[in-house]
Amino acid sequence: NGSTFIIKDAASLDEFAKQVKAATTDAPFTKDVLFVADVDASQCKEALDFTWNSVHKVNGVSKVATINGNGYAVKNLTTPLFNYLYANVRGLHIRNAKINETVNPNVGTLARRIYTTKEVGPVYVEHCSASGEIVVNCENYTYNGAAYDPHSVGGIVGVVGGITCRNCINYTNVLIKQTVKKGNTTWVCPCTGG
Repeated sequence: NGSTFIIKDAASLDEFAKQVKAATTDAPFTKDVLFVADVDASQCKEALDFTWNSVHKVNGVSKVATINGNGYAVKNLTTPLFNYLYANVRGLHIRNAKINETVNPNVGTLARRIYTTKEVGPVYVEHCSASGEIVVNCENYTYNGAAYDPHSVGGIVGVVGGITCRNCINYTNVLIKQTVKKGNTTWVCPCTGG
């Protein structure tokens, strides 16, 4: 129906990414998303790792969109699927991800960060899973010209804020390759998890 965006292949995932990137604060992309097949992300032409804030009002009540993976998988990601994500996610699987991270201090296969807002209340990630590998090379991080340690690395999501994560399984191997020395302090990745 008109309120659901269907993802059936790499081309439709590309189109979803384009529409979300073209959205504005005044006109956000608010459709629910339904996967109807596995998607090979290596066939995508549009850059992934994009931000989607789906917060919108329905009859004066703040809501977020829902991504229903329907048990299907996004395969062969080389970046997180999302950067910041403000949406519910159900039944979406990430398979055979191979993420080599040297730029962003927060990493997960599904998203770098998933947040909610006070108006919306808790959002959820449920019945999701991830497999593959995330390699983080801390030595290459910089912040304001100085070496910088990664904040949070997780197989599914790097940073969570006000969300409920339930019935999810992480099979992703997470490897922090190096520590970073700043003056007399040696930094390591402070938050690593599922």
